[in-house]
Amino acid sequence: MPNFIKKTKKQLSKMERGQVLMVVAISLVGLIAIIGIALDVGLMFIENARLRRAVDSAALAAALQIRQGYQIGDLDSSATEFLSLNGIHDPNALVQVCMDPVPDSSDPNFIHHNQALCKVPPQKLVRVYATGTAYLAFLPVIGIDKTTIMAEAISETASVDVV
Repeated sequence: MPNFIKKTKKQLSKMERGQVLMVVAISLVGLIAIIGIALDVGLMFIENARLRRAVDSAALAAALQIRQGYQIGDLDSSATEFLSLNGIHDPNALVQVCMDPVPDSSDPNFIHHNQALCKVPPQKLVRVYATGTAYLAFLPVIGIDKTTIMAEAISETASVDVV
């Protein structure tokens, strides 16, 4: 009887060889996936912070362009230029102001009007929305190469009273 038990144990141990290797391999794949996702989330946070800083400077630059007889194109070009100068490639920005008189919905400048920026007493507020692209490092393994990020900022230009 003891020989039978020894033989059975030997056969079972031969069948169980390599199980640790499989558990370690599966655990390693999971660990690498978690590290990769953490890396990509960090890259998205870094790109979002860079975009927010660029949008802040673009809003300030656009607000400084508000003067008597300004054109909305001046604000757009100033905001886009500052986005480019801050390292945002292919900047896509929307500049909004309080337009007086309010354009009708068929006017192409209607998208540049934001009623929330119309205050009493009037203020020279500019809102800049911008989108950017965050390129990922790990998720391209499963086919996700990049993601779109968005930021916005509101800036006010100071009025200068000269006596």
